[in-house]
Amino acid sequence: MLMDHFWRKFLFLLFIPMYLFGQSSTYDTTLDFNGSDSYITIPSGINDLSFSSDKFTLEAWIKIENAPPSGSSSGNNTAPNRDYIFSKKNDWSLYVLNINGSLYLEGRFRRDHHGNWPDVRSSSTISADTWYHVAFTNSKSDGRIRIYINGNLDNSENWTSGGYGLTSTTNPIGIGASVWNGIDNPSNFFDGEMSDIRFWDSERTQSAINFYKNSTLNTNSTLKLYYKLNEGSGSTINDLSGNSITGTARGSYQWKSNSPFGTIDQENSSSNAGAGGEGVLTDATNDVWQKQWDLHVMSHVYAARAVLPSMIERGEGYLLNTASAAGLLAALGSGPYSVTKAAAVKLAEFLSITHGDEGIKVSVLCPQGVNTAMAPRSLGDGQTDGIIEPEQLAQTVVETLREERFYVLPHPEVEEYVRRKGDNVDRWLHGMRRLRRATLEGDSA
Repeated sequence: MLMDHFWRKFLFLLFIPMYLFGQSSTYDTTLDFNGSDSYITIPSGINDLSFSSDKFTLEAWIKIENAPPSGSSSGNNTAPNRDYIFSKKNDWSLYVLNINGSLYLEGRFRRDHHGNWPDVRSSSTISADTWYHVAFTNSKSDGRIRIYINGNLDNSENWTSGGYGLTSTTNPIGIGASVWNGIDNPSNFFDGEMSDIRFWDSERTQSAINFYKNSTLNTNSTLKLYYKLNEGSGSTINDLSGNSITGTARGSYQWKSNSPFGTIDQENSSSNAGAGGEGVLTDATNDVWQKQWDLHVMSHVYAARAVLPSMIERGEGYLLNTASAAGLLAALGSGPYSVTKAAAVKLAEFLSITHGDEGIKVSVLCPQGVNTAMAPRSLGDGQTDGIIEPEQLAQTVVETLREERFYVLPHPEVEEYVRRKGDNVDRWLHGMRRLRRATLEGDSA
C-alpha cells in the first residue's frame, strides 16, 4: 500500500541522455572490403558534398587484411601498389601505399587546373591486422596538408595556395576503391575492414581528432558525411551527419561483428569524455550549442510545463531529471555537454526551491558510465569509476526517491568529488587540468 502511494505520487520523468559522462561509442559491426570488387558509392552532384576550397578533414578507422602489391614509388593514380580508402575523382584521395614492402598512408588533392597534386606520406609505417584511426586534413590558411595516425600528427607537407581547391560537386566519391575512371569503373580496391567514416568541411585540430576518434558524434554544421558502418546487413549505408546522403555498398563485401574501439581503449588509458557534443569553445558551432541546450535543458523545461499545473493542483508530485556527473563536475573535451548538463542540474535546483512548498519533490540523476549498448563493460571506462549495471542504477533511483533526496548518485565516488570541489575549487580546477593533460598525452603514449 505504501509503495502504491509512492508510485502514484511519483511521475517518472526520466529522460534518457543521449550520451553519458565518460563513455565510449559502441560499434557492433564493421564493413569488410574484399580487395577485388567491393566498395561504397556516394551519390554525385549533391551540393552537400561541396567541401570548401580551403579546408577539409577525412577520417576513418581501418584494418588492412591484405596489403597492395609492393612497388618502388607511388606512381600514378592507378598504380597497383595503392589501395584506396577514399577517392573523389579529380579532387582528392587517401590510400594505403606499399613501398618496397613497407606500408604507408598517403593523401593528395588537386590544387589547381594545371595538374598540381600536392601529397603527404606518413613518416610512420603501418601494419596489417591492426586497427588504426587515420585522418587526412587540408588547410589553405597555412598551406599544409597533414596525416594523423591514432590521433597523433604523423607528417605534414607545404603547398602553395592555388585557385582550384575542392569546388567540384559532380565528381563521384568512392570508399574502398579508386573512382578515377568513374564510379562504375573502380580500381585499386581496399582489402580489409573499415568503421566510423567522417568527412568534414573544416580542418579538424589534433585535439579534436584525438578526443573524438572513439566517440559518437552529434550533427555539426561542418560534418558533411558520417557513416558508422554498423548496419550489420544489407547494402544501404546510412549517413548520420544530418545531410541524409545515403551510400550504397557494392560487390562481395561482408559485415563483421567487430569493433576497433575495444582494442584502442585497452591499449590506452584514455576515456572518451565529451562525447555529448563537439568541441571546447572554438570547435563547437552555434548549432552544436543550441542542440545540446535543447536536448539537455529545454526537454526538462517542456516536461515541467506539462505536468506541474496538475501536480500543484493536487498538492503533490515528483520530478526526476536526468543530468550527468558531468553536470556536477566536468566532461573533458566537450564544453557544450558540460555546460548544458550543469544547467540541467541548476534547473532541477530551481524547480525544487520554487515548488517545494507546494508539495513537489525534485531529484536529479547524475550517473557516470552505465553498461548499456552505448557503453558496454567490455570497453572499460577510462577516467571514471567503473561501469555499473542498469539494475544498479535503477535500485539507486528507487532508494533515493523513497528517501526524497535531491542528488541521485549511482556512483558513490561522485559525492566525494563534489565535496572536494566545494572545499577548494582552485585545487579541484588544478587537478582537472592535470587530468586533461594526462588524457591528451595518454593517446600518444
